[in-house]
Amino acid sequence: NDLSIEALWRDKAFDAKVSVASRLAGTAKANVRTQLIANGWGVKDTANAALSGVLQLQLDDLSRLGPWVSPTLQLGGRLQADLTLGGTHSQPKPTGLISASGLRARHKYGDFDIGGGELTARLDDSGVDIERLYLHGVGDASQGGYASASGRLNWAASSPTINSTEAQGKLKLKLVGFQAASKADRRISISGDMVSQWRDQRLSVGGDLRIDKADIMLGKFGAPSLGDDVVVLGNTEPAPPRALPLELDIDLSLGDAFKVAGFGLTTGLRGKLHISGSDAYNQPILNGEVNTVDARYKAYGQDLLVKRVRLLFSGRPDAPQLGILAVRALTEPQVGLQVQGPLSAPKVELYANVSMPDSEKLSWPLLGHPHPPRRSQAG
Repeated sequence: NDLSIEALWRDKAFDAKVSVASRLAGTAKANVRTQLIANGWGVKDTANAALSGVLQLQLDDLSRLGPWVSPTLQLGGRLQADLTLGGTHSQPKPTGLISASGLRARHKYGDFDIGGGELTARLDDSGVDIERLYLHGVGDASQGGYASASGRLNWAASSPTINSTEAQGKLKLKLVGFQAASKADRRISISGDMVSQWRDQRLSVGGDLRIDKADIMLGKFGAPSLGDDVVVLGNTEPAPPRALPLELDIDLSLGDAFKVAGFGLTTGLRGKLHISGSDAYNQPILNGEVNTVDARYKAYGQDLLVKRVRLLFSGRPDAPQLGILAVRALTEPQVGLQVQGPLSAPKVELYANVSMPDSEKLSWPLLGHPHPPRRSQAG
């Protein structure tokens, strides 16, 4: 490893050269020229002083940055930047080219695994052009599909950052069979086109998406957690995260290969949903209908044929209207359970396709035959 710093301050002129070389990470070189005005042991405010110079950065192994970002994130790839510095102290204006290859981001526990990344971005005085951003899904493009994006972010002349009220940008994203994760309990590949825009400090995302294939095992997500009524002494309640000003307008098709299994249920899902909301981070709106295909449910040692499951969304995602009918498989008459109404207060009833008392409706799903008559009735 090697570090070299040279600086010369004469009158108001200040010149500096910095060079860093690391066998593990790469190299960085910067030559900067500006003006500094002494003020006793300090420096006067020189916000409007001109800034010029060059910056060259070459990181040969981004894996060293993973632990700094997140302990569960594994990074990879190579990054190179050749920039020219301009502007002033308060308004620096870097221009030049940033490129990257072999980019990879992998979650330690397999929640996502994307690689083959390539980036070409060009900075100018008013913003940055993302000329090419490419990533393939799990494995390679032939197995996990790919995602590509391009766009531009313009920042304000008075404040070259995304947080400026004048900053605006647009990014187009294309997904082709993209599979970001491949775990035993969930595999999802998705295709479609999306457009995201940043304007007036708000992010809007819209587009059309289709699930190409999904295999999801229910009941294996997340980790055990304490109940809401458990208080841990000495723990300080964390401050709620700042809400992202997010607006959504997305059409989602579940496709014809969406499968779900778990809790005794095995089924396919079909349907179309519209995800929207002007404050979607806090109050997302979901409209549409989801139905099951070839559904079966096993409970209490019995196989129930799920003849109909209908979820109707018309507002909050957690408040759909239910329409469920499940009967004992391969029996006649058809007897089972029927569930209707809102998710928060569903109405559960015994069902039969022929007239019979409730005692027999309950006996058929459990025993496979009607309840035997009492001796007094038989005698």
